[in-house]
Amino acid sequence: MVRTIRKLHDMIAEAGMEGQIELMEDGGLNAGNVAEFIAAGMTVGEVSSPLLKGPQGKLKPGTGEIAAAVSKLRAVMDAASDQYRTAEGRLRD
Repeated sequence: MVRTIRKLHDMIAEAGMEGQIELMEDGGLNAGNVAEFIAAGMTVGEVSSPLLKGPQGKLKPGTGEIAAAVSKLRAVMDAASDQYRTAEGRLRD
């Protein structure tokens, strides 16, 4: 899927629409691979399983596990965005 995201990104950029059109990956994202998708051009990602499931199964509300999972994923995504995207939302050269 990363190659497909990159191809779609390149099509958007060639049309002069980068920063104006969102490019979404729907599922399969987690803290271990989301940076690769951001580097390929993804601007929006649907993430649910990593926020609801942990190594021992379903995360339990009220225990802080979901908040910790969100914080971890957000940190990875923010770092990847800082590394691979400009302030205007375009991929860095």
